[in-house]
Amino acid sequence: MDLCLEDDPFEDVEWEKEDYEAYQGNWGPSATHWYSRSALVLVPRQNLGNYLVKCADRSNGSNPNADSALSYLAKLFSRPSAGPPMLDTMSKLCEKRSDDPLQPETNSILLKAAFQHSHHKIFENVAAHHQGYLPIEFFDWVQEWLSTLPDAERAEKQRTWIPPLIQGYPSVADRFKVIEKMGNSMGNTAVPDAASPNQSWAQSMVRDSISYLLQGTAIPNAADGDMIVSVIFNLNETWASTSALITSIFDRYPQAQAAAFLLALLSRLKTLAAAPNLPISEIMELCRSLSLRFFNDERTVSTIITRSTPETPSQAAPVVTPQALVQFASDLNDLSNNALDLLQPFIQQINTNCLEFLQKDMRYFWMPFLYQLIPALVSRSVSLNTPSYQQLTRLFVKRLDDILGPCPTAGPNARSPQVRCTCSDCAILNEFLRDSSRVVFRFKVAKLRRLHLAESLENDPSDCTHATERAGRPQTLIVTKLNTLQHQIDGWKKRQAALYRHIAKNIHQEHLQTLLGTDEATRIRSLGGL
Repeated sequence: MDLCLEDDPFEDVEWEKEDYEAYQGNWGPSATHWYSRSALVLVPRQNLGNYLVKCADRSNGSNPNADSALSYLAKLFSRPSAGPPMLDTMSKLCEKRSDDPLQPETNSILLKAAFQHSHHKIFENVAAHHQGYLPIEFFDWVQEWLSTLPDAERAEKQRTWIPPLIQGYPSVADRFKVIEKMGNSMGNTAVPDAASPNQSWAQSMVRDSISYLLQGTAIPNAADGDMIVSVIFNLNETWASTSALITSIFDRYPQAQAAAFLLALLSRLKTLAAAPNLPISEIMELCRSLSLRFFNDERTVSTIITRSTPETPSQAAPVVTPQALVQFASDLNDLSNNALDLLQPFIQQINTNCLEFLQKDMRYFWMPFLYQLIPALVSRSVSLNTPSYQQLTRLFVKRLDDILGPCPTAGPNARSPQVRCTCSDCAILNEFLRDSSRVVFRFKVAKLRRLHLAESLENDPSDCTHATERAGRPQTLIVTKLNTLQHQIDGWKKRQAALYRHIAKNIHQEHLQTLLGTDEATRIRSLGGL
């Protein structure tokens, strides 16, 4: 099936059906016959391209079938026996293709053919539609191929053919990766050394990509934030220009959806403060200034996007991970000084908004955040015997207790389910249903009476199961309650034990005692079975 035009040639096949029933008096066998009509077309290899183009021409506008034909021809073209005449066929199919991106392998084959034969139509179509479905590794081949060209032709191809391919990537990080490859950079820099002849080209492409980011409406992700800072620093501009550009990017995204991008940007900026030959004190001051503005009226600890946040078209955005927020807290601590404590206001904001956090967020985001924050603080010699950290832990545990809810009780107005029938057998059944201490009851009665009891249980919501024990005479109807108060209590205790066990296993015993006190820490470990 490797060279089949369709992934599933039997998908969307229209089937006809014909019902058949033989006449044999009042009854007889019946059958339904299913069949379809198909045609097998034999096309000479030299005419295959023209045939596929004609098939695509039958549709008005974009044609998904043209995509399949392109992929098919691309695989054929990658074979040594294929020749250049197939290029024109692929070019015609490109004009008929849909707006959906082709497979990465198909894009690579088409572009290699376009480069090798200077086929502008194929190149322009793939460049405009690849939507990031073009492997970054493709540019390794481009570099090798360009190295075989004369200097003038190589420069012309890099100037006119590479930029459209870069601009086809929605991700700014992917754009920078390609610029890094094509700029012949060293290490992790995305801009070549000053002595490189490609410096002006690479710097121009970097600036174009930054402009694309600032002018677009899409929310960048964490990978974009991590890479853009390094790229800006490697432009080797004055500190005033660098600082102004980073600040303008930061201020461009006040939305809650941009939290992941900005956290990555701040983390990378803080990391570069330790790099040689960079203005350390100025970078640290910029970090402080931007970190103070990370939270605003729109972006709070309650509105950042996590994996548990319900997705809507307006909220589809990169998620913030617990690790990213812990790194932010750690950096706030490192950026603090005697005159300004950046970490405490952040912790206090979490404490203030704790009740607003979603239940799923508490389990899958905020508790993992707490588990990772504690060792991060300890590694920086931060005392856990501090009111804000103790309050944070107490509030989180209480929030989980509130989510768990109180232990189930019978209550003064509790009513057991009853059956509506008032016969003597059903009266005995209702007596059993009202007794919360009994879970199983056995009715050894005749068949008709058993059937009546079973019917009463099925017709009324009794929350019981019933089965007949087929031994002895008469046989026995066994009724079992499914959701008794004791079942509810046992389930609640099991959930509480799992909750506390998870806390006790993820917070070191000594740290738990410091944060909650010895008695509360002992209670949690005991109820967690530790």
